[in-house]
Amino acid sequence: MRFDKLTTKFQQALADAQSLAIGNDNGFIEPQHLLAALLAQEDGGTASILARAGVQVPRAQQALKQSIERLHKAAEKKGRNPKDKLLVFSDAMDVGSIEETYHHFSGRSRLSFGWGTNLTNDFVGCAPDGSFNLDPISLVCKVSSVDGHPAVKLSDNPEKATGMPSEIERYLRVFGDAGRVRKPVLV
Repeated sequence: MRFDKLTTKFQQALADAQSLAIGNDNGFIEPQHLLAALLAQEDGGTASILARAGVQVPRAQQALKQSIERLHKAAEKKGRNPKDKLLVFSDAMDVGSIEETYHHFSGRSRLSFGWGTNLTNDFVGCAPDGSFNLDPISLVCKVSSVDGHPAVKLSDNPEKATGMPSEIERYLRVFGDAGRVRKPVLV
């Protein structure tokens, strides 16, 4: 499959499905992950197409969530303890999604949340005069080194990677670059 031949929306859905699989300690991207990602796209067409076909989308999303939970339980049966894992959620998080994610995973894994633009400023479109004066600026704090060693941040979007280029390449050789999709960073 040539990833670059897929639509941008489908590439994003695959990246989101991968994040969903990893976040649930699933070893593979399953069809449930992909469909859940497609249905979660706010400006995607999957949910509206299925709704027009008579599918109750919220009910389907709940069934997908339960199915993914069963995948999680199967991993536990194989001796993988998700409570030993640290899940760090950071991409496009806001207060509502952080609370929802926390309630979903609380007690099942160790959790942390990135401090990003949407968390520190979700006032887009709130200026009373209609201006962009309250829209967020691109201000995000990243770790640059730990105990004198350079830090690297990898992302599903190569534009968001930080660190020395040689270190980024070294980490990519170790962890791979599957599912990474280059997109402009918009703030």
